[in-house]
Amino acid sequence: METQERSYFSRDDFVQGPDQSLLAHELAHQWFGDAVSPQRWSDVWLNESFATYGEWMWMEHLGELTVDEMAKEALNGRYPGSTAHPSAQELFGYNSYEGGAVVVHALRKELGDELFFTLLQRWVAGYNGTSRTTEDFTALAEKVAGRSLSDFFAAWLYAAQTPSAFPQ
Repeated sequence: METQERSYFSRDDFVQGPDQSLLAHELAHQWFGDAVSPQRWSDVWLNESFATYGEWMWMEHLGELTVDEMAKEALNGRYPGSTAHPSAQELFGYNSYEGGAVVVHALRKELGDELFFTLLQRWVAGYNGTSRTTEDFTALAEKVAGRSLSDFFAAWLYAAQTPSAFPQ
């Protein structure tokens, strides 16, 4: 569990050695979820999807599956439903975590690494200590990209069914 100041883990999390994916996910919340918090419950994807994406990046670093492979698996297993507008039953479901990370990966593919990581840096640096909305994030993404991303976000973030393949 993450809190504003630190992540907490139970002894059970370490019985058979540390769960690297759990550690990475919860520590990623120090930036996505704690440094910048979601303003509304419907914005919860902003912390869960980025924490999941950070988890994927760490697992790739450890030599597990690549981020591309994990994203493709998650895309194939994604449930119908909007990541940006989850129902009460879906609020902490697949589409806020893995499904949201699919949106993050698609955005990385759409922008390229340089702009994508610039966006993440500006998000945390510019909004540290505040609560933000999905609209704040999409506006910053468009500013960093230097172009409209409305079609991208309509298809990947707001639609009930996402595209079946990532941007090239």
